[in-house]
Amino acid sequence: MAELLGRAPHSGALLDETLALRAASPGFCAVLELEAGAVIGSSLEALGQGRWDFSEVRAGLRRLSSLEAAGAEITDFRVEPMLLGVGLPSLWLRAQALEPEAAPARILLWIHAPAPPPLAGEAAPIVAAADTAATTENVLADEAYLLKVLMEMVPDTLFIKDRQMRFVQGNRALAEKLGRKDMSEVIGKTDCDFFAPEVARVFEARERAVLELGQPVINQEQREVWNDGRVTWALLNEMPLRDNRGEVVGTFGITRDVTDRHRAEEALRASERRYRTLFERNASGVFRSEPSGRLLDCNDAFALMFGCASRAEALEHPLQDFHMDQASRAKFIEELRRTGSLSNYEMRARRVDGKEKWVLLSASLMTEDNGQEVIEGTMIDVTERRELEDRLRQAHKMEAVARLAGGIAHDFNNLLTVISGQCEMLMLDSDDAARLRQRVEAIRQAGQRAAGLTRQLLAFSRQLPVSLQMIDLNACVRRSFELLRDLIGTESEIVLSLESGLDLVRSDPGEIEQILLSLAANAREAMPKGGKFTIATRNVELRPQTHERTPLAPGRYVVLSLSDTGVGIPLEMQSRIFEPFFTTKPVGKGSGLGLAGVYGMVKLSGGEVRVRSAPGQGSTFEIWLPGTPQPRSADMQGSRTVLLVEDEADQRAILRETLETAGFRVLEAGYWKDALAHCRDFQGAIDLLLTDVMMPEMNGWKLAETIRSLRPESKLLLISGYPERVSAAQAASGLGAGLLLKPFTPDAVLGRVREILSANVA
Repeated sequence: MAELLGRAPHSGALLDETLALRAASPGFCAVLELEAGAVIGSSLEALGQGRWDFSEVRAGLRRLSSLEAAGAEITDFRVEPMLLGVGLPSLWLRAQALEPEAAPARILLWIHAPAPPPLAGEAAPIVAAADTAATTENVLADEAYLLKVLMEMVPDTLFIKDRQMRFVQGNRALAEKLGRKDMSEVIGKTDCDFFAPEVARVFEARERAVLELGQPVINQEQREVWNDGRVTWALLNEMPLRDNRGEVVGTFGITRDVTDRHRAEEALRASERRYRTLFERNASGVFRSEPSGRLLDCNDAFALMFGCASRAEALEHPLQDFHMDQASRAKFIEELRRTGSLSNYEMRARRVDGKEKWVLLSASLMTEDNGQEVIEGTMIDVTERRELEDRLRQAHKMEAVARLAGGIAHDFNNLLTVISGQCEMLMLDSDDAARLRQRVEAIRQAGQRAAGLTRQLLAFSRQLPVSLQMIDLNACVRRSFELLRDLIGTESEIVLSLESGLDLVRSDPGEIEQILLSLAANAREAMPKGGKFTIATRNVELRPQTHERTPLAPGRYVVLSLSDTGVGIPLEMQSRIFEPFFTTKPVGKGSGLGLAGVYGMVKLSGGEVRVRSAPGQGSTFEIWLPGTPQPRSADMQGSRTVLLVEDEADQRAILRETLETAGFRVLEAGYWKDALAHCRDFQGAIDLLLTDVMMPEMNGWKLAETIRSLRPESKLLLISGYPERVSAAQAASGLGAGLLLKPFTPDAVLGRVREILSANVA
């Protein structure tokens, strides 16, 4: 037998009738990747499992077994590999008469002969085919080796299955994934041997569809539940495998483990769900927008905060619709670009129904991957807190009134004495013109001081509206000087150091006076044995290269400095002095709102408060407010025209004379119909409407609205002795009118008129 196999020009083996190998050539073992000698006694079916269809092999053996006599001529036949094109050779089976002593072996097996193997004794074909057979065997061995190397180098799992969905070939990655030492432990098995039954049934149904329909499965992500309970994910590509006749004989598949990616994606989805939950259920208003104002997203709390029925309705509005003051929004955007993020930025807002709100805003400016700038932020409605603070601040004002009542009463009695005495002396000295002028001047000055005192009382006793306007801090300090001197007490000295040519600031005069009084009251308590209280003003310009640690933007500022020589503030308390309700005074001696109110007023004007203090060395509070150079003294009015509407003839006459003396053209009206007639008949521009609010039939607001519709270019200045009523009407109308409070002096009238005509209107 060995001699016979050695002479054979093909890789061959000798089998007995049970298909057990009795002998095998080295070439046969090499093709099957088996060690020589290790196959003897093994079943051909066990060695060829998954390589050839042994139903055909068994059918061929039955034909061979039906031989009636040894040496009978039998047409040899070939068994093709189960799966074509993957490097498997063909089987050639032939019965050959052997010598009786060779029994029971009677079947020779050749692998992949290019032509039917020759019969024993056919010497010429054997000799002629020797080189060709050797070459063919080498080529097949090289192809098989190359295929094996390629499959093993691929990091993904590769598999081939037959029509019974059994594994017939695969790479090392597949064996490792299935938890087996090598592919010998995988061949012939199905998915049911590795995966949970319910998952294996799903895989089987999918593969059956591939086999029957011939349609591939491309990039399908599958969930794999293993018999040990593990869960993994894989990306599958599986396609039908066809023979040379085009018939589907199995499937070829590639899977890539995507468990880590799937878990990362699931973690990302979970994170997004948590983010969305926080976004939707956040009690604060959360929003995303472009710097231009277009809302990209918001939650329901944001929509509810601004009076929208739904989030969809809120997204129809630009953010500008929710800002009460567009100038403050522009400042907010500028500050956000400069710093990148803002926290606890308090600003006025507006609902869609026009109602005013106060919100505490925190936001960040970010750049997304596509380069788009996006603002993400949260808003908290602090309207109720503001209202509570206003009420508490009012209580604090009343506390100050109690301390000031004696001084105010004393000053008022003095003023009344001057006015009454001068009037009596005026009646006695009616013949002396010079002395008459002196007495009239004394009466005028006393009246101005009395008006100032009543304004102070109004500022304390009523919730006056905040009216931002361009003001001179030096003038505010001088107006408050007498009151401050009474408040600081006779034991202490009060010193003024006011810089000339001071810039104007945009603030509320009443609030500035309240700041002066609050800090003066604190200074008095810090100097129980007397001392020195200094009020100073100066212009400062912050340049971009200034290395100060300050949130203030570069530009012009006016600094109001108030210093005392008192006991000072301990360092550990300086960080808390502006907190509401924080006080070092005994119970019942202070509300803790004085400095908190100062801080709020300064922030409302866009400024900053700085403190320098040390125990035993006194304290200095600096109020920094944005400054604007005062207008030049050139004649502003020129040919400006003012429509004056006042039903009180005496007041109208004073106002007309004041304006005409200053060079204004005055159109005078004592009744609303006369005012409308001037609007229709006057050919030139009407630059300003100056009207009293309280008038018969049509009040000043209605008249202003009517005239604004006829003369859109006209600016508005209203006169009133009831500022709180004017505030409510002004907020409702949105006309942007200025306000002149009674009582007033001619200088005050001209100053306010010039301010409004120069567009510096609150």
